[in-house]
Amino acid sequence: MKMQTSCPGPDDKYYINRSFGGWNPCIEGNPNNRPFNGSVLANCIGAATGRFNALGGSGWKYLGNAYPGYMLTLAKQEGLEIWQKAAVGGMIVLLKADGMNGHVISVEKIKGGFITTWESGWNYTPGCYCQNRQITKGNNYGMSSAYEFAGCIVNPEVDPYPFSMEYVNKWHARGEGVKAVQWALNKAGCYAPGADNSIDGSCGPATIDAITAYQMDHVDIYGNPLEADGSAGPLTQGSMQQLYSIV
Repeated sequence: MKMQTSCPGPDDKYYINRSFGGWNPCIEGNPNNRPFNGSVLANCIGAATGRFNALGGSGWKYLGNAYPGYMLTLAKQEGLEIWQKAAVGGMIVLLKADGMNGHVISVEKIKGGFITTWESGWNYTPGCYCQNRQITKGNNYGMSSAYEFAGCIVNPEVDPYPFSMEYVNKWHARGEGVKAVQWALNKAGCYAPGADNSIDGSCGPATIDAITAYQMDHVDIYGNPLEADGSAGPLTQGSMQQLYSIV
């Protein structure tokens, strides 16, 4: 899936209020900066929840209209995972001292100490923007000191782990890259029934068998059959990243 860098079109139901025929339960955005009729932009909650669900591509499944301070509670009620760091495809919640008001942002990319976000704000024209934010010592992700990081809601439809592009097999047994591959293997349903499919960052026999099963049923980004050798190298990881992560 491609990173979101601009405003969605007026026919994108993820960003249109339900009363106007869309899927989004959030209120209409700021009328002075609203990019189209029925739009939930400019409004940070409308943008972030729309993006969160759009990444799944199967209608509205997660979260809804609420103050930023209630978003983590909604996420817990829906069984979503919450990290104390940014996760690609996830929603960062930044709160003010009252614990209710704040800002929410969609994480599009993480590289080094910076994240690329797509977000909206009530007073922003023309409704949404893409920005590189620095992970600051104050833990406010580039916002003013009035905001504090409260958590990142992990999107179950997007692999939150960074692909390593190193070979993942019994000789490359541990690390975040292994977790990325294991997440994609689970999403693709490649583990044998009853096999240990935990995302633990350790590449054992079950993971190698699942890699082989994936390779037998998928092609690389060029459309060529993958070599079924049980080793997730750049071609296999590229295929997984194209299907299950943000590129």
